[in-house]
Amino acid sequence: MKRLFWHTEKLFGNGDVNFQWQTSKANYLVTCGSNGHVNVFNRHGEPNYDFATKVSGHCTGLAWDPDGDVLAISSDQNSHVILWDTTMNRTIDLDVGLREPITAIQWSASAKLAVGSAKGNLQVYNHRADKRLPAPVAKHTKKIVSLCWSRDEKLALASEDKNISVSDANGDHICQLGVRADPSMVEFSDMKMDEKLHVDGQDNTISAVIGGKTLLLLNLHDVDNPIELAFQSKYGTIVTYKWYGDGYLMLGFSLGYFIMISTHMKEIGQELFQTKAHKSTLSAVDLNWRMNKVAVAGDSCVKVHDMSDLRETEQIITVEEESSTSLALSGASTRASLAKQSAGPTEVDKVAYTNDGQLVAVSTKAGSLHVFLAKLPSLGEAFGTRIAILSSLLEVTISNSVLQEPDISISLELEPAFLALGPFHLAVGMNNCVWFYELLDRGENTAPVRSNRRSKSGQTKVTQREYMGTVSEVKLSEKFAAVRCQNSVQLHRVGMSSLEDDESSSKLFPENAQTEGVITAIALTPHFFIYATNKGSINYFSLEDWCPITHFQHAKPVTRIFPEITGTRLLAVDDIHQAFVYCPIDDSLVAVEELPNKVEGVLWENYEPDKHIFATYDDKNLHTFVYVRDSIYDSSCKKVGGATPLYHGHRPVMLHNGQVFCQSPGGKMITITLSTHTNNNNPSSGGNTNRDASQEGVNADDYLDNMLKMNKIQDALSILGCQKLNSSSDSMSHQGVTRLKGFAEAALAHLRLDYAIRFYQMMGDVGMVMNCKDLLAIEDKRLLCGHIAAFVGEFDRAQEHFLASTNPKAALDMRRDLLHWETAMTLAQNLSPEDLPFISREYANQLEFQGDYLNALQHFEQGLNVDDTNTQGSLIGQAESEHQIGCAAGVARTAIRLGDIRRGIGIAHTHPSRVLKKECAAILEQMKQYIESAQLYEKAGFYEKAATVYIKCKNWGKVGELLPHITSPKLHLQYAKAREAEGKFREAIQAYSSAKDFDNVIRILVDHLQNPEEAVRIVRETGSIEGAKLVAKFFVRLNDMESAIQFLVMSKCHDEAFQLASTHHHMKTYASILGDDVSEEDYKSVAVYFETEEKDPFLAGKFFYKSKQYPRAVKHLLRCPITPATENDPNINPIEIAIKAVGEADDEVLTHQLMDFLMGEFDNEPKDAKYLFRLYMALGQYREAAKTATIIAREEQNSGNYRIAHDVLFGMFADLKDNSIKIPQEMATNLMLLHSYLLVRVHVKKGDHLKAANLLVRVANNISKFPSHVIQILTSTVVECHRSGMRGSAFDYASMLMRQEYRQNIDPKYKSKIENIVRKQDKSEIDAGTSACPYCNFELPDYQLSCSECKNNVPYCIATGRHLVKDNWTVCPVEKCGFPAIFTEFQAFLESEGGCPMCGTVMPAHSVSRLDGDQVKQALAIAAGLQSTQDSGAANNENSSNE
Repeated sequence: MKRLFWHTEKLFGNGDVNFQWQTSKANYLVTCGSNGHVNVFNRHGEPNYDFATKVSGHCTGLAWDPDGDVLAISSDQNSHVILWDTTMNRTIDLDVGLREPITAIQWSASAKLAVGSAKGNLQVYNHRADKRLPAPVAKHTKKIVSLCWSRDEKLALASEDKNISVSDANGDHICQLGVRADPSMVEFSDMKMDEKLHVDGQDNTISAVIGGKTLLLLNLHDVDNPIELAFQSKYGTIVTYKWYGDGYLMLGFSLGYFIMISTHMKEIGQELFQTKAHKSTLSAVDLNWRMNKVAVAGDSCVKVHDMSDLRETEQIITVEEESSTSLALSGASTRASLAKQSAGPTEVDKVAYTNDGQLVAVSTKAGSLHVFLAKLPSLGEAFGTRIAILSSLLEVTISNSVLQEPDISISLELEPAFLALGPFHLAVGMNNCVWFYELLDRGENTAPVRSNRRSKSGQTKVTQREYMGTVSEVKLSEKFAAVRCQNSVQLHRVGMSSLEDDESSSKLFPENAQTEGVITAIALTPHFFIYATNKGSINYFSLEDWCPITHFQHAKPVTRIFPEITGTRLLAVDDIHQAFVYCPIDDSLVAVEELPNKVEGVLWENYEPDKHIFATYDDKNLHTFVYVRDSIYDSSCKKVGGATPLYHGHRPVMLHNGQVFCQSPGGKMITITLSTHTNNNNPSSGGNTNRDASQEGVNADDYLDNMLKMNKIQDALSILGCQKLNSSSDSMSHQGVTRLKGFAEAALAHLRLDYAIRFYQMMGDVGMVMNCKDLLAIEDKRLLCGHIAAFVGEFDRAQEHFLASTNPKAALDMRRDLLHWETAMTLAQNLSPEDLPFISREYANQLEFQGDYLNALQHFEQGLNVDDTNTQGSLIGQAESEHQIGCAAGVARTAIRLGDIRRGIGIAHTHPSRVLKKECAAILEQMKQYIESAQLYEKAGFYEKAATVYIKCKNWGKVGELLPHITSPKLHLQYAKAREAEGKFREAIQAYSSAKDFDNVIRILVDHLQNPEEAVRIVRETGSIEGAKLVAKFFVRLNDMESAIQFLVMSKCHDEAFQLASTHHHMKTYASILGDDVSEEDYKSVAVYFETEEKDPFLAGKFFYKSKQYPRAVKHLLRCPITPATENDPNINPIEIAIKAVGEADDEVLTHQLMDFLMGEFDNEPKDAKYLFRLYMALGQYREAAKTATIIAREEQNSGNYRIAHDVLFGMFADLKDNSIKIPQEMATNLMLLHSYLLVRVHVKKGDHLKAANLLVRVANNISKFPSHVIQILTSTVVECHRSGMRGSAFDYASMLMRQEYRQNIDPKYKSKIENIVRKQDKSEIDAGTSACPYCNFELPDYQLSCSECKNNVPYCIATGRHLVKDNWTVCPVEKCGFPAIFTEFQAFLESEGGCPMCGTVMPAHSVSRLDGDQVKQALAIAAGLQSTQDSGAANNENSSNE
C-alpha cells in the first residue's frame, strides 16, 4: 500500500493515539493523543486549522454521528461533551447534565448520543431535536466502560459493577444480566435463531467480552439462558472481536491468534478458522465490507486478508517510525524531495478503514499515526485504446498499452469525483465544476491550445467551467464536451468558457423536457451526440451539421446506453433490464440474449476485425457477446462461452482483442483474458499480451470453437493455416476437415465469401471454391443470401431470400433441384406456369420410384396436357418431343403396375424407346405375365432376357431361335441340358461348347458318342481337370495305362496315377510328366520307388532333392557316373543337382561331403573347377566364388579362350553386384582388359583403326595376361598403330617384337614390314583426343582410366573403351548388366551390331536414353561402390609404353 501521510509523537505525545474516521463521507480523520490535542485532518493529511481543541485528561470518546456531520468528543476529566458541526464549522460545549467524568459515548442511527459516566449514570442527547433526558438515569453503580445502540434503538451498557443492562432510547429498563467478571466491548448483533422469533431489522443478540477470557452471547428473547464461549488458554486474552456475515464472529487474541467462529446453534462453539496472525501480540482487527478485506494489526505490522480466503495474506503493512518531525505528505514530488532516516519498526496499536475502504489508518503505541491508500476511487475511462485512470488521489495517468505509448501523468488540484477522456482532452471534476486538460501529444497537424495555466506535469489546463447543477457525468469527443447536470445535458466546445458559448457551439438538451422526457443516459462519439430519455427515445445529434439526424422510440424507458466508438452500433438497457443493440443506419433493433441479471457496464471491442464483439460486466464476472448484423439468418446478439471471473474490486475499462484492461483498487492497470479468447496468440493483434494466469491451459479445440461462435473468421484462418503449414502430413484428419468446414460455413453465413473460399481451398474442396467464386459477382444481397443458405442446407430460409430478391425464380429452381416437387409446383403456379408440365413429369418420376403409382399416373397424364398458350416459346422442337415421350413412358409403366396391362403394352409397342419396352417387360415378368414379357424383350432386342423368360414357360422352340443372338453361358447351359435330356447329343455338345462347359462336352463324347480322339483334343486344349479324369477312366477301360497315367496327372489325381504307375511298372512315365505343382510327399514316394524298386540312383537322388530330402539326394547323386552326354546338360548332370541340393540345404556336413567329392577325396579324381565355383555361388559365398571365377577365367585366358573368360567374369560381376559386394580389383581389371581386347575386332571390322589401336595399346601394356597370343597381339598392335598414325607406339611395340624370344615366331607376312618400322624409327604420334574427368572436370586423354588430378578411377565405355564424360552418359538397360557407356557411341554400336557388347543382349538403339545430372551422380556413386580402388601407378601404366 502507498502511504499518503503520517504524524509522529511530536504531534500526539508519547502513548496511544485515539482516532476515528468520519462516517458516511470519510473526508475527515479526527485524532487525539496522550497530550490531549484533538486534530482533524482531511484525506490528504492536511490539518483543519478552523478546528482546534484540547481535552483534559484521557480522551474517552471520539464519535461521529451517522451522517458524519457532527463529531462528539469526551474525556475522563470532563463532564461536558464537545460537539463540532462540520457543516457550519462551529464548536459546541454541550452540558449533558452529568457531574462526573464521561467514560463512554455512542451515536444511534437517528443521531441520538448516549453518554455513560464514571458513576454508572446514563444520559441521552437528541441532536436533531436538541433535547436531552430530563435527568441522567442511574443504570449502574460503577463506571460504564462500554455502550452500544441497536438498529431498533435499544441501548446496551457494560459496567465495572459486573452487570450488563439493556434500556430503550429514553433510558427505561428492559433487562439486566450479572456476569462473573468485568464486561467490556458490548455489541448488538443479529444471531440466527428460530424463524418464528426472528424479526428483520432488529438486533436480537448482545455480545460482550467477560474478563478478557470469554465471550458472552445474550439472546434478548431468552435472557435467562445466556451462552458463554471460552477459548484455549494459549490464545491469551480477547483483544477485539467483529461480527460479520450471517452470524459469524472474528476474534483477535493478545498472543497473536486470530480465529473465526459461527453463532449458528448447530455450529456454535466450533472454530471454523484459526491462525496465528502475529508472532508476539495482536492489538486490533478491523473489517471493511466494501473492500471485502480484514486488517489484523499486531507486532510491528498490519496483515490484510481477503474475506474469501483468510488463509492467504494479501498484503503486509510494515509501520516504521520516522526520525524527523511530523509530516503530512500527499504529493509524489514532495515525497521524492525529502530524505528521512528510518528509526526502525514499532509496535502497532490500532487500525481502522474508512467506510468506502479507500484509506486505512494505523496508530502505534509510540504515538504515531500513519494513513495508507488501500483503494483508490474507481475512476477510469477509455477512448479507443487510450485509458485514463485515477492513479492517486490527486493524479491521473493516461496510458496506451496497445500502441506502446509512454504514460502521461497529470497532477490535479482536487480529488475528483468523476473523469472523462477524449482523443485530445481529459476532463475531471467534482460537484458543479469541471477542469479540462489538453493532452499535448495530439499529433503533428493539431496545435494545442495555449494558456498561462499549466498542470504540474506540463499538460495545458484549457479551462475550468462551472455548471448550473451538480455534474453527474461528462463525455468528450475531439472538439466537444457533453456535461450532464441533474436532468439536463449541456453540449459545448471544449476550451470555451460559458461566456463564449453561442448557438453554434453550445446547446442544452432536452429542448422540451415535457415532450422529450428526462435524459437518462448520454454518449459522445467523433460524429454524434447520443442521448436517451425516460420516455424510451434514443436520439442522435450530428456534431458536424449541428442538428438532430435520427430519433428512435422504444416501448420502455431507456436507462443506459453504450455505443461502439463510431456510434453505428449502440447497446441500450431499458428499465425492465432488457437490452438490445440499435443500429441507426436502418433503425434495426436486435435483442441481447441471455443478458446477465446484473450489468454494471459494457465494453465494445477496439480490435478492428472484432468490432462486432462486446462484453458486459458486473462486480464478479465478465460475459462475452457477439452481434451479427449481416447474415443469412436474422440479426442476432448472443452470449458466447462461460463467464470470465473478475478480481474483486477491479473495474473493467477497455476491451482490445479479448484483453480486458481493468483498474485495480490500487490505481494500477491489469489485463484479464476473456475465457472465450484464451490461447489467443494472434500476432496481428498488437498490444499487451499479458494473460490472466487463471485462464491458461484452456483446450485449443474449445478455443477454436469459441472463435467460431464469435465469428472471428480472420483470426481462425491465420491459426488453422499455421497448423496446416506445421503439419508433417499432407492429408488432414477427419476432425481437421470438420473444423475447417465449420469455419467455411460460418464465413458463408456471414457473407464473407473471400474467407470461405480460402477455407475451402485448405480443405481441397474444389467444387465449393468454384461455387463461392461464382457468387462473387452477385450484387443483390437477398439473392446472395439465398444461394448461401442453400449451400448450408437452410432451404426454407433460402426460399425466403430468393422470393425477396430480384430473381424470385431462383426459389423454384432450388426446389426442383432438391426434388421438393409439391413446393415447386406451388411456386410454379405464380412464378412460371409454363414449367408446370415439366415439374409434373419430374414429380411423377419420383412418385413412381416411391411406389405411389396412382398419383404418379395422374401427374404423368398432367404432364401430357401441355397448354400451347402457356408453353409457346418453351416446349418447342426436341424438348417438347422428349417431354411427351417421357410422360407417355411413365403412363405405360404405371398403367401396367395398376393392372391396365393392355393399355400399357399398347403404349410400349408403339413407343420408340427400347428402354421403355425393357422396363415394361420387367414389370410384366414380375407380374408373371411371361408370354407378354418375353415378346416385349424380343421386340426391344434384349434376346437374352427374352430367352430367359421363354425358358420359364418352357418354350424351347423360341429359345432355339434366339440362341444365335445369345452370349450368356447360363442360357446355353439350360438349353444344352434340355437337348441332352431329349437325347439330342450333337445339339447338346454345341450348346455346352457355346457355354464353355467342356467337362460336359467331354462326358458326352466319351460316354455317348464314343469319340475319344475329340475328347483328348479338348482336354489338351482346355486343360480341364474333370475332363482329364473322364478320359483317364476311358483309357483304363481300354487298358492303355501310359495314356491313363498322363491324363490322371493332368487331372491332379496324383495318388491314382502313382498307384497305376507302380502297379503296371510305368513309374518313369509318371516321373517324366510330373510338374512343379506336386507335393513333397509325392516326390518322396517316387524317389523311394526308384531307390527300392528300380535301383536308379540318379532318379532317386533327383526326386529326393525335389522332396527336400537333401542328405539322401546327395548320397544317391554322388554315386552317379559323369558322361559326356550328362556333363553339359545341368538338368541331367548329377553333380549340378547335388550342388543345388547342398545350396538349398545349407548343411555344413553335406557341404564338406560335396567339397571332398569335388576335390577328389573319394576317387582321387578332382572334378572341374567350374563345379567348385557353382558350389560357392549356391552357398552364397560370393567372395570365394569370385576368387574361383578369377582362377577359372585366368585359366581360360591363358588358354586363349578369351570369350569364355570374359563371360565367366561378367557373370560373376553381375552376381556380386546383385548382392551389393564390392568387386575385387583383379576381377575388374581382367574384365576391362578382356572386354577391350574383344572390342578390337569390332572396330577393325568397322574400319575404326584409331579406336582399335588405342584398345590394343591398353592390352599390349598388360601382355603378360595373354600368354597364348603374345606375338599375335603385339603384331596386331603394331599394324593398327601404324595404320592409325600412332607411329611412336608402332615403333615401341615393333622394337619389342624384334627381341630374340619373339623374332623367330613373327608371321612372315608381317615380318619385313615390322623390321622396316624399326629401321625407320618414325616416332610421330597422332593425338587420340582428351575429355573431362566426370569427377573433377580435369582434361584426360580419352583412353586413360585414372585421373591424375582427383586420383579416381574413371568408368569406361563398353562400346569404345574410352573413359566416360558426364554430359554424354548412359547405361545398358538390361538389369543384370547396367554397365555404363557413352550415349552416342552406344547408340551407334547398337545400330551396327544390334546388341550390348558386354552382356550380348539384343536391343534396339532407341531403348537407351541419356542420363541427367542427378542420375549421373548416382551412377558415379554406384561405380565407386562396386569397383575396387585401383592402384594409381598400375592405372597409369595402362597407357605407357612397355620398355
